[in-house]
Amino acid sequence: MLLSPNDIIKKGIISGFFDEDVQKQPNGVDLTIGKLQSILGDGGEIDFTNENRHFPTYEDIELPAKIQPDSYLVQFAETIRIPKNMFGYFMVRSSLQRMGEMIFSSGWDSGYEGKGTGLLLATRPVIIDERARVGQLVFWKAKSAKLYEGIHQKEGLKK
Repeated sequence: MLLSPNDIIKKGIISGFFDEDVQKQPNGVDLTIGKLQSILGDGGEIDFTNENRHFPTYEDIELPAKIQPDSYLVQFAETIRIPKNMFGYFMVRSSLQRMGEMIFSSGWDSGYEGKGTGLLLATRPVIIDERARVGQLVFWKAKSAKLYEGIHQKEGLKK
């Protein structure tokens, strides 16, 4: 069953809103851009065991910015804390999609805590404002086998 936006907020699954009333949508909650980065160098490496895994380097882009067709890393501004037995799914905001841009994000596992990231694929020049609403996060109840323990746990949170 899909969790309501009111429950997402009440349970503290998403916090740090710029404007909670604007970001609350009929079935989920809008996420905004906290940081936008260019992806530099090689594409990195991914393997089965993560023994050889490495990531490219990134360079911050000051917002607002007019970006050119390319791929960019987006870090969301809001903090996400996913409880046990919940799973999150991110969808691009239709306004951004209609501009020819897409943001993809991986599954949001039970136990994840952090700012979260997405991949922005720009197909044409577009202006990205600070705190632009770029997508919606929704949550389902799930029977989780385990909690997230990956290297991105607590990403973007102050230590």
